[in-house]
Amino acid sequence: MNHHHHWRYAPAPQNAWLLLDTLSTPGLAEQFKRRFDDSYVGDELFAHTQLHPLRDQGPLLIRMAPGSPLSQAFPQESEDWPGLIIVCAAPKQQLLAHLRRMLTVRFSEHLISVLTYYNVQTASYFFDGMDALELSLWMGPMESLTWYGGPWGDKVDDSQGRQFVINPKLNVPVLTVEPTLSLRQQNKLQQCLLERHAYQWNDAAGNHYRETLRHVHEGLGLGFNISAVLDEWLALRAMHPSNSVPSVLYGDTQRARLETLAHYWQGRRS
Repeated sequence: MNHHHHWRYAPAPQNAWLLLDTLSTPGLAEQFKRRFDDSYVGDELFAHTQLHPLRDQGPLLIRMAPGSPLSQAFPQESEDWPGLIIVCAAPKQQLLAHLRRMLTVRFSEHLISVLTYYNVQTASYFFDGMDALELSLWMGPMESLTWYGGPWGDKVDDSQGRQFVINPKLNVPVLTVEPTLSLRQQNKLQQCLLERHAYQWNDAAGNHYRETLRHVHEGLGLGFNISAVLDEWLALRAMHPSNSVPSVLYGDTQRARLETLAHYWQGRRS
């Protein structure tokens, strides 16, 4: 993936679309309508999928006609309108069908999940974990993808920039319904979730992001993988940043083991 902190070209090219991530910011769809008037009627990404009941809250695919106010708003307003800029010469219905197939993915035979690839942080991990064959498969009819963002660490450092992916267009089959993620893609998405957890916790607690991320990995290594317990571990670890963890933690549940640790550390302090 190419990382450019400055946009190389200003106007949107021919056949450009904005996949607006309306879920990222409350009220974004209304702000968009106020800024660009009602002539931009987008297609609801979630319509005719398993997420159909949420279609009016989900992302919108909006055409960026050359010379239109929307195409002229980029790149200056790219931070205001988060999502992916897609260049695709294929008919809109073909593009929509592909984007909808990308929504529901398999992690294994038994685990199916929603892939939020339209989110600029998720995209920064997901497309980064692909070789040329995988890019050709997942990009399908799309020629290129551009977005303004980066991994969660870049958001912390305020060093987000323009991300750019080009379809290598190798000879691959059409993406199937409920495609299975490769192990590398799964690892990238797992990294995204862990770093998001650290970012959100760090944002709320005002702690140092890199240290919080280390604590997230430490907590997972101790078996605290339930979100609420992991948060309690992070709070406990922040209070005792230099204490060592005993080699055995007793308890039948994650919370019981965490309480054992809390007693152990508090006992050492008194």
